[in-house]
Formats: sequence, structure tokens, C-alpha cells
Amino acid sequence: MIPNYNGAAHLAKLLPSIAAQTSCPSRVLVVDNQSADESRRVVAAHADWLQLDRNYGFAVAINRGLAEVGTEFVALVNSDVVLEPTWLADLETALEDTSMAFACSLLISGQSNDRIDGAWDLLSRSGCPARALHQERLTHPEATRSRRVQFPPMTAALFRMSVFRDIGLLDEGFVNYLEDVDFGLRAVLEGHHGIFVPTARAVHAGSATLGVWSARATYWNARNQVLLLARHFPPTLLRRWWRPILAGQLLFLLLAARNGHPFAALRGKAAILLQWRRWRAPYRLAHSANKREFDERLSAALLSSEAEIRVRNTGRSGSAFWRAYFAIAGDPGKGIR
Repeated sequence: MIPNYNGAAHLAKLLPSIAAQTSCPSRVLVVDNQSADESRRVVAAHADWLQLDRNYGFAVAINRGLAEVGTEFVALVNSDVVLEPTWLADLETALEDTSMAFACSLLISGQSNDRIDGAWDLLSRSGCPARALHQERLTHPEATRSRRVQFPPMTAALFRMSVFRDIGLLDEGFVNYLEDVDFGLRAVLEGHHGIFVPTARAVHAGSATLGVWSARATYWNARNQVLLLARHFPPTLLRRWWRPILAGQLLFLLLAARNGHPFAALRGKAAILLQWRRWRAPYRLAHSANKREFDERLSAALLSSEAEIRVRNTGRSGSAFWRAYFAIAGDPGKGIR
């Protein structure tokens, strides 16, 4: 399934790469958010077309498409991706292990073919995510090793439909950005996990719809970092982790200012903070009988994920954002029991 908005030029590259897969998908579905370009013409001979009546964003497009799926597995692929021929076959092989809910691939940067765009996602206590192996060279040792992961980027990944039936569809409150991080966190809390498959490779242009640091992309990223906190963090963790939360949120505002969009980031944060009660924790209601166990599971997942972010950003080669964050927030490892 491919969500699309004005992605004709990208679809013209993606669709032939799907046709060239060594394992042929049973159906290719493009869910379109009212594109104004030539997307429908490009898709006509290659895939089914599901037209939405307006631009609802990524989350709604995926959910509408999932309602059309009757198979055991579903592959979710952004329009700005080009798949290597064995991509689907390698992910299908990985999911022969029935304990795995999803399989995610190695994403190669569309700007530099010897660099990695990402592999699996990570989430900090602040609500700010990170993408593992981002900007590392393809020769990085971890780029060749399969491993268990918690957060699958929905850029190009294969899912069991059963995981959606178990934990629900994407949270449409996120609209664009971080809805896959939210989904991964819900999966972790329900005991699901997946696998990174390094042989399943795809080239990712990256932020092709809204732009990497456009005002709109900045707004949605800033907003949804706070929405993750509202959706999942109980009062106990909000109080316990006030310093890392404040550090991450303020550092993102500084990063947005550096990239020219401080007011878009401020509007995004305010959009959730000013209506905090409206957005609070719908998933926690299902765990009202065992809140302590739920909170401990959430804490363990985030601490282990943040510990991995810290390891990946030590020394001068690490991200300045994360180095500053850990200088303020401290070592998450001290919070792991």
C-alpha cells in the first residue's frame, strides 16, 4: 500500500521497482489524498487507485487503505521510495518467524548512495524520536546484522495484519509525522516486536511531500512530539522525567529556529499544550486495572530506547542535538532497573 499526495514523479520510479520484485505482491494499492498532479495517470497501468475526497494526511490514508486489505500481510511504502528487487521476498522470509509482528528494511539515502537514511526508530523520554543508523555509511557493521526492534518506520516495512487488529489502526490525531512511532509504542506495550532485515533495501528520497525543514513539516514534528507525551505518559512519568522532557522540547525549538521556522514549531507545541486534556492518553484507559504494570512497561521501553540513542551519539561524531540533550537530561541507564 502506498499513501500519496502529489507524488507523480516519485511514483514513476517506485511502481516499476514493485513490478520488478522477485516476490510478486498480490495487490498494489495507491491511496491518494486529492493530488493535483499527474499521479492518477502514472498509477493507471500499475496499481489500484483509492481516491480520498480531500487531503487527510498520512494516518488517514493508511487507515483507509488498511480497510481494503484482506491478506495476512501488508507492506506500507512511501511514494518517495525505490525498492531493490528482493525487498519484499527478504521481509516475507523474516516474518516466517511467527513471533515477529513486523519487519523493517535498510533505507539508503536518496541524496548519497553510500549513506544510510535509517533502519529502525528509537524514542527518548522527551517525546523526541531518533532514527537508528541515520547518516552512517553503508559499511557500518550494524547495517549487515538482523536484530529485534521496537519501533518500525512505516517508510518501507511489512506488517502482519493481526497486529493492527490487536492494537488498532494508526492514530489519526497525528495526521502527519510520528504516527508510526506512536504505533510502535502501542505495539511494545501490548507485547509485540519486530525485526530489522538488512538485506531488504530501499532508497528513500526523504520528506518528499512536505520538505525536510519546511514550515509545515516543522509544525507537525513539533506538535506530535508533545502529542506522544499526552497520549502515553502518566502523571508519574511526566513528573519524574520533567528534565529530559523540557530539554528535548526546548532543544527542538532551538533547532527549528536554526532552520528558519521557530514560530511553526511554537505553534505546533501550543496546539497540543493548550488543549492538553483533549489529547490525553486514550490508550491508557484499556489498562486502568493494571496501571502500575502498564507504566513500568512504558518506562522500561523508553529507557532502553533512549539508552541506545545515547550510545549512538557519544563523541564528536554524534548529533549535536543529542549530545546537548544528554548533557541536560543525564544518563538514562541509571533509570533502568
